[in-house]
Amino acid sequence: MRKKSVLSVLICCIVFLFAGCSAEKGDVRSLLQNGVGHFSLFAENVLKSISVQSFSDTYAQLKEPQYIDWQTNRLYYENLNETEKLAYRCIYNNIFGQPERIAVPLLEDGELDRLYTALRNDNPQLLFLGEKASLLTAGISCYFVPTYSMDYWQAREAVTDSAAAARAVLQNLPQNADDFEKLLYAHDAVCEMCVYGDNGNASNCSGVLLDHTATCAGYSKALKLMLDMLNIPSCTVTGNASDEESGTVSHMWLAVCIDNQWSFCDPTWDDPVSEDGRQVVEHSYFGLTREQLSMTHSDITMPDTIVCDSENANYYVRRNLCCTDEAYADVLLAGMQLALSEGRPTAEFRFTDDALFEQACRELFEDDTIYALLQQAQLTNESLAADRISYSTDDKHLYLKLNFVFDE
Repeated sequence: MRKKSVLSVLICCIVFLFAGCSAEKGDVRSLLQNGVGHFSLFAENVLKSISVQSFSDTYAQLKEPQYIDWQTNRLYYENLNETEKLAYRCIYNNIFGQPERIAVPLLEDGELDRLYTALRNDNPQLLFLGEKASLLTAGISCYFVPTYSMDYWQAREAVTDSAAAARAVLQNLPQNADDFEKLLYAHDAVCEMCVYGDNGNASNCSGVLLDHTATCAGYSKALKLMLDMLNIPSCTVTGNASDEESGTVSHMWLAVCIDNQWSFCDPTWDDPVSEDGRQVVEHSYFGLTREQLSMTHSDITMPDTIVCDSENANYYVRRNLCCTDEAYADVLLAGMQLALSEGRPTAEFRFTDDALFEQACRELFEDDTIYALLQQAQLTNESLAADRISYSTDDKHLYLKLNFVFDE
């Protein structure tokens, strides 16, 4: 059937060319888009013949993973025009074989930039793509010319091993977990297995999953790969991030959809190194709204269709770790018990009022009321030291982090 289809396409092209129909280069795009003559039939047949999960038998071992939902998890693709979408699919269905060029509809430079950005942002498994790509036109033909960061055999190993490593992590996901719990599990797994650093693969998902060293791009793409496997909608987000230590730097993080509501998640900034050199997973940037994130992140670039305005997946809100009134001690005790029961070395809290935050810090650490809470929390874990604790505060976000000390 495929041979007949290809033959039909060729016949249509020949009929068109010999029918005396001529076109300047600038008119060819119009012919393809507006459905004029046999070229519209050619474009339609090509579009119908492209299957998002079909590759040549030669590269069957690298075919598109079955866990990815084409419509749900490719948010940048959805923002492209129809010509760009067709080119995107043409490229994706052939790129795993690492050809020198791929036939695509006639594109302009701006369209190439948009679709290549979309292709790389939507698909963390395309970890072998280079930073740049170009177009080659020959008469009425147009070709996408990629660059690669590794050869075919290196790519094959990196793609398959990264996917296998991600699946291995997710095998331990608790049964009956909801989407929030799945996101939390994947987020913590990425932070626990990786340290921030730069090496040859640090900017792709294999940096986290295989080398365990990555930059913000590697953190974000590894988490997106896992969320794709879990069929949780997400997309990478780029922009700038600022802090007192590093100043303003280019950065990447994620937007994630939980229960049909979007918020931001930044695994890189949730994976700091403590003053004593320990790596402790935090959740200060888990489930933030745009307003909250804008306190430290700026120049946010992501699909226009996504609006991050919900606290539905906020770590503190979802786990009842927000202190809102004078009964904050009850929230602290419950949160400490929860953290200890889960084997976490820290308990994190958010206050909703500056005055309450100052009052709590004064009462806890100047009036020493924290020790009464530790004695009660010790019932959950007998090895918890009830007379020692360290803590840190974030006055900008009103966060309080308690670091447990355990007796040997």
